[in-house]
Amino acid sequence: AKYIEEAHRYINTGSFSAPRFYFYSATIFIMVFALKINIGMFGVFVIQALLNLFAFTIFYKALTKIFKSSFTPILIIFYLLAFSPYQSWIVFLYTESVFFSAILILISVLILNKPDNFKTILLIIMVFFIMLISRPLGILFGVGIYLYFFYYANKKWKIIIACSSVVMIVMGYFFINAVFSSIHDWRITQAFEEE
Repeated sequence: AKYIEEAHRYINTGSFSAPRFYFYSATIFIMVFALKINIGMFGVFVIQALLNLFAFTIFYKALTKIFKSSFTPILIIFYLLAFSPYQSWIVFLYTESVFFSAILILISVLILNKPDNFKTILLIIMVFFIMLISRPLGILFGVGIYLYFFYYANKKWKIIIACSSVVMIVMGYFFINAVFSSIHDWRITQAFEEE
């Protein structure tokens, strides 16, 4: 309900009630789009379902590259489709739906492409950005992507990336703290503390 309310607020005012909603804006903007073209919340569900279908399709393609066959990737996809906790998060209008789809898409893009050209690097950054605006936890994938770029870089770029590591660590530290300290009604340790 709070994301639907934020979507209506964005339509009416062009802004969110709090800056933290930028980190959930992928789902909110899907709602804004669906409401603007008058397809309602059912339309939001259809858009999310299409995004999930795309995520499963590209993830299957990436898995076939790893396993060099189609049998194991089909088993993995069927497992994800049959795993009810995962499906409950991606079927309902939660921000996790877009986030989980973005995770599968990012993993697939990293498996299917080497960052050896500007187009691929831009694609990886774009998918990471979508993940980041889907849920604040998306920021935690930043270190892995940074190491991925470092691993595939040639010697000249490894030196540049290594030299910029200090700046990236400092920026990452402040950015992660900004993300997690701006959420006042939730903490990452909340489930552990309450259970």
